[in-house]
Amino acid sequence: MRSWILFGSGLIVVFLFFSLLDFSNPPEKSLKDGSTHEVSTDPGPNLAKVEPSTLNKKTIEDSSKKPDGVSIPDTGRDDDETEIEQLLERIISTPEIDVDVLENVDTETALKLINIASSLADFYQYEAGIPWAQDAVRLDPGLPDAHLMSGYLYFKLVMTDEAIAAFEKTIELDPLNFDAHFYLGRIYNGNDQPNLGMEYLTRAIEIATTPEDVSLGFAYRALSHALLDQYDKALKDLENALYLNPDNGWAVFFRGKIMEEMELKEKEVLEKEGVPGDRIGVTP
Repeated sequence: MRSWILFGSGLIVVFLFFSLLDFSNPPEKSLKDGSTHEVSTDPGPNLAKVEPSTLNKKTIEDSSKKPDGVSIPDTGRDDDETEIEQLLERIISTPEIDVDVLENVDTETALKLINIASSLADFYQYEAGIPWAQDAVRLDPGLPDAHLMSGYLYFKLVMTDEAIAAFEKTIELDPLNFDAHFYLGRIYNGNDQPNLGMEYLTRAIEIATTPEDVSLGFAYRALSHALLDQYDKALKDLENALYLNPDNGWAVFFRGKIMEEMELKEKEVLEKEGVPGDRIGVTP
């Protein structure tokens, strides 16, 4: 039997851990770095305060204005500490639950646990959020948001296999879940499997319900094309992304990286073949 509740000492550890976090990681330097993890201001799935009637209508918050690696503005240390204290106070006040003794599906409690995991993720406490998400899955194995939240936390911790399994389960339960397709596309791009990443991102574009989500799908699918050296298709996707959402920071970022890659390849070709006419005294 497993029961859990956060005690005072645990709260202090979590608080100290947050105070030591470094959010200044730079963005990737190459389109083919292969990293599955993107340390970022990515808000993740929008799972806060979800209700059962909206479980199949989740869309991620628009992260296009906050690309991974962009520094987080200083909003004031006192405000951050106050928010954390309030969050931890809310968690500690959650009644103790013996998950192992529950025989029936408890969607209401599962949703509460997802909200706690989501709140922890807002403060970059991804590892601390996993037990809450896991117990939400145990309380209601058929709840797509429980698996989605688990997948997101695993994604942020670079636990790729676990993230893939959780997102695939989300899709099994909710085939029209944009978030799960979107994150799987990102993972496979980072795993140097752009063909598979493109499949999930194409599906994400098809099922997206907002222009912002469609724009994000196009931006990341452009990265899939670029990883396959399909630069014309990549630029076309970026054009579509910016048409739908001119403020899509990811589209701008990827376009800059793709143009750099194209220029580098062109330079390599010219250096290998030489300047036309230089061997016979003729220059362009």
